[in-house]
Amino acid sequence: ELSAILGLYHHGESSWTPNGGQEVKAGDNYTELSIGAGFDFFVMRNILPISVGGEIIYTSPNSITAAGQTFVANDDTDLMLLQINLLLGGHAEIVKNLYLTGKIGLAIDYYSMSDNSGEGSFLDFGLATKVYLTWFMF
Repeated sequence: ELSAILGLYHHGESSWTPNGGQEVKAGDNYTELSIGAGFDFFVMRNILPISVGGEIIYTSPNSITAAGQTFVANDDTDLMLLQINLLLGGHAEIVKNLYLTGKIGLAIDYYSMSDNSGEGSFLDFGLATKVYLTWFMF
């Protein structure tokens, strides 16, 4: 099974009110777009369909924090996140063509940053947990 991945992550503007003061807005209202592809190979389909698979996802994040420093995307700074996920999943059909899927596995994140002073990158490894609700049209 192949799938296209399109993700929109919206972060509303943060604000706070100092003691007895007026509300202060942080100006951090943004939306990130992710695109990618995923695949699942079903190893069992009888009682509970189980699959092994993976995903590759590209995101242009608004900010990245590394080594205690935060980099923010702007005209002079480019940021990139490439995610590779290796996953084991269980799939349950709720009604015809509507599936609830839970997945767990290894997440590998590659971050890249570049600005006028140079460029850098780092890898991050972790546990990926995901829940999907998928409707198949055909």
